[in-house]
Amino acid sequence: MAVELGMRVVRGPDWKWGNQDNGEGHVGTIVEIGRPGSQTSPDKTVVVQWDSGARTNYRIGYQGAYDLRIYDNAPCGVKHPNIICDTCRVQGILGMRWKCSKCRDFDLCMMCYMSDKHDLTHTFFRYDNSNSKGVKVPKRRDSQNQKVLAQGIYAGAKVCRGPDWDWANQDGGEGKVGRVTDIRGWDNESGRSVAHVIWSSGSTNVYRMGHKGKVDLKYIHATPSGQYYRDHLPVLGEMLEYFEVLETILFIFLSLAAAFTSILEQLAELRSSHGQETGPDRLVREAAQGHVEVVRDILSKYPDKVDQQSSGKTALQVASHQGHRDIVQLLLNAKASLEAKDEDGDTALHYSAFGNQPEVMRQLLEKRADVDSLNNGGCSTLHVAVNKQHQECVKVLLNWGCNVNIQDAYGDTALHDAIGKENPTIIELLVNYEKIDFRLKNKRGFNVLHHAA
Repeated sequence: MAVELGMRVVRGPDWKWGNQDNGEGHVGTIVEIGRPGSQTSPDKTVVVQWDSGARTNYRIGYQGAYDLRIYDNAPCGVKHPNIICDTCRVQGILGMRWKCSKCRDFDLCMMCYMSDKHDLTHTFFRYDNSNSKGVKVPKRRDSQNQKVLAQGIYAGAKVCRGPDWDWANQDGGEGKVGRVTDIRGWDNESGRSVAHVIWSSGSTNVYRMGHKGKVDLKYIHATPSGQYYRDHLPVLGEMLEYFEVLETILFIFLSLAAAFTSILEQLAELRSSHGQETGPDRLVREAAQGHVEVVRDILSKYPDKVDQQSSGKTALQVASHQGHRDIVQLLLNAKASLEAKDEDGDTALHYSAFGNQPEVMRQLLEKRADVDSLNNGGCSTLHVAVNKQHQECVKVLLNWGCNVNIQDAYGDTALHDAIGKENPTIIELLVNYEKIDFRLKNKRGFNVLHHAA
């Protein structure tokens, strides 16, 4: 991840600077990035403005040392616009995204992940931005001794004007004290990057706490922002070193690629001379790729293999996801199970919803697929279609008389989810459905009207 102004940081693995930060867990902001040739801020260093008011530079690869971890990169504008937190239901996760490796399509925002939402025994991947590759982090259950309380300028903190103050006497004058009421974003430019303050005079306004690398405030009394898992946070600068090494490796790999080609060709010839693969892996793969005649041939030779799984999935599930209607029909004619489930409890009908395949849905339903089958998270196919915002799939399910009032593991109905997704078309479809029950509450005690508010 590139180093950016405005990143919120905490002390890292090579910290040796005592309590310059005012103690482990206290938060600061990157306000300057080092550059080659600079005497004050050399390359692979940054300057941090701590919420306490202290300001100095730290190593992010300089002399092989890493003094900082990234606590929050939302103030830099990092956002996952199409991802919803599956606990708090916020649309467009700000900052780092945390994806469960065991549950299908299950994501948490920073706050929910660090406050121990979801199963602590599940391993997660951390996505530092919308383009990054996921980094696997330890199970939270095994990291309880690493919890650190984050502190700084957060709701409730007492503050005064800080190093970048440029707002005359909005605060009532030098030395006047205010109280932070909340941390918010600056329009659509950045998230958790400004603090809303009410001053002792009664006046209120918002002030920069990372927005464009500026810090308008310092605290007199810090407040906590919740705990974080220290080793689950990215080390600032470490990935830059990684990419430098990766470039070298890639160059070597490309240099050797030609030599591998002939070896691979020989292996392919050897494989073909010993006959073709006929196991369930091949059936599932060919079904996923839409190779109708190959699937037909495999089924004719091995009809008993129709429901065997590859990587936990059946041929009918993958064909339904990809929308290969001819293959779906072949598999149905071969008596493929409509109710076979993968490790997440998803059936072929769920897969058709994930893949936005309304025509396949009709095929499956005409063969009496269970329209209300639930996966391990208590989600019906309607839940999936709504969460994925696949309107035509929603219409098919409603026309087929699905139960719109099923509640998932969090007590949410499909309408709760549609409101969370802010999709007016799907909301209208559900609201106008005659069997909808507006009184149902989720496990937070919210019915759909509360949820909308």
